[in-house]
Amino acid sequence: MSDTQWPRFEVFQQDKEGEPHYNAGSVHAPDGELALLNARDVFARRPRCHSMWVVPESAISAWSFQELVEGVWQEDAAAPSFPQPYAIFSKDLNTRNTLEHVIFQGELLATNPQDALQQALHQFNRGQLVAVWWVVPTQAITRSEPTEVNSFYAPALDKVYRQPNHYHTRTALESYRQVANKES
Repeated sequence: MSDTQWPRFEVFQQDKEGEPHYNAGSVHAPDGELALLNARDVFARRPRCHSMWVVPESAISAWSFQELVEGVWQEDAAAPSFPQPYAIFSKDLNTRNTLEHVIFQGELLATNPQDALQQALHQFNRGQLVAVWWVVPTQAITRSEPTEVNSFYAPALDKVYRQPNHYHTRTALESYRQVANKES
């Protein structure tokens, strides 16, 4: 049986300029450009959004707290190559909010994902316990263009999200009762 699903892309969203990108979820798409469009349609229909990134799941090197403690991340170290930029993401372990996202921490130059992780442990670990680290070559990230913010996200800004109880509609039964009361 063949695999008929498109590749999975992780979606990173930035609500306002200057805030970090955070993992909002995932979409399936044949390429980064379509993944970015799908992500906008799924994750930025109602809430504010300033920027989105999508990353193929296959481009993410991930290590859990347990793997770091056991040293697993060093065992499967890739052969060094030329230095390239890597994006670093992490999720705190000691957060009370169970919905806390994997958040972009910054970029650094490294020769492989393990080298990037080792640098990230020193540069971006601010004394907190981290549940997971994600390392991504920046060339794998498809980003929305800053010049297209208005055309890409503005249509969602005028669509106010309302709960069903916000709409003041009468049911057919109420209408029938009013008609019946007038006739009696």
